[in-house]
Amino acid sequence: MSQVGSLKAIACKNIKVKRLELGISQAQLAQSTKLTVHYLSKLERNPQNLTLDTLENIASALGVSVFELLDQGHPPHVKLSKNSMEAIDLVIRLLQAHKASSGR
Repeated sequence: MSQVGSLKAIACKNIKVKRLELGISQAQLAQSTKLTVHYLSKLERNPQNLTLDTLENIASALGVSVFELLDQGHPPHVKLSKNSMEAIDLVIRLLQAHKASSGR
């Protein structure tokens, strides 16, 4: 699995963990993110289609930062290499640049 694939897998597992911690159904999360239940369900099982915009949207709806969703603390069995941590830093910088350029 590529570094980006690993990050997507971690983020999607964390989305599900956080959603369940908050007691939010997929339907509730879909409504607050304007995504479909089908998409969220598929995303939680197979993170290949996760984009930065979608990750930011879901993080906002869950009341967490994108970094928290990329954190290896959830789930504990997923380990990140130094290269993966560098990729996380790059993703965060890209999100910040995207926000700045779009005026959000």
